[in-house]
Amino acid sequence: MNAIALPFYRRPLACNYRPLIMAVTAVTLFGVFWLLSRYPQLFDKARHVGQVLPSMAFSSAVIPVSANDPAWRQIFASAVNWLNSMKIGMTFGVFLGALLHTVLRYYPLKIGNNL
Repeated sequence: MNAIALPFYRRPLACNYRPLIMAVTAVTLFGVFWLLSRYPQLFDKARHVGQVLPSMAFSSAVIPVSANDPAWRQIFASAVNWLNSMKIGMTFGVFLGALLHTVLRYYPLKIGNNL
């Protein structure tokens, strides 16, 4: 018996590495931010329930502020303390913005002609 050779159609596999890389980056970004930043901060805040904090805007003071300090020093110290407490969230925002910019660059929104 002779085997009949049937044509075998090979469709080339589409390489979808961009969405895969962006999805892995997004999962990594959210995982790192949530597991290494938010959970420890929430547990730390839960530990301080009932205790007096330096301020409602920040949880730890890099530069201590007293009521007797001049106004410019209070403003400067409060700004530095606030920036120190927001550095992780601001970094996450910059990385998330870069990721969204990349996604929208490769996959633009199709709004249409009727705006």
